[in-house]
Amino acid sequence: MNNTYYNLTLILLFSIAFFLMSNVILDIKELSKKNSENLEYICEALKPNNVVKATITAYSATESECDSDPTITASMRKVRPGTVAVSRDLFNKGWTFGGKIYIKSLGVYEINDLMHERYKNRVDVFIGDTIKARKFGVKKDVIVALLKI
Repeated sequence: MNNTYYNLTLILLFSIAFFLMSNVILDIKELSKKNSENLEYICEALKPNNVVKATITAYSATESECDSDPTITASMRKVRPGTVAVSRDLFNKGWTFGGKIYIKSLGVYEINDLMHERYKNRVDVFIGDTIKARKFGVKKDVIVALLKI
């Protein structure tokens, strides 16, 4: 892909993002670098309900944070790095098991788990170490995009 085409594509995608999302502007350049051969997936991510500002937290596989078998996710897969749990409101908007999401400044993750119903507009990143998960803290208003890969 030559540089001119790449730059024009970035400009077009940025314009579309600004138009569709008004206050929520996706960092297209960063996302495009990671998916430069799959730019059509970025356009899909810009559809309504596919880009949100969410609260990001972290969890580890402990009974106090999960249930009696914390190593198995709601999708019946073993929990592993790269796994996220999503709040049920996002799940009901199509953010379903096996889907890939891009979390700004963190990267691409796979949806394999659900959060408790009390949480809304939230993504929980799996971190194997409980101390590191707690240190991760709560990050508010982070741009998250559902990818169609």
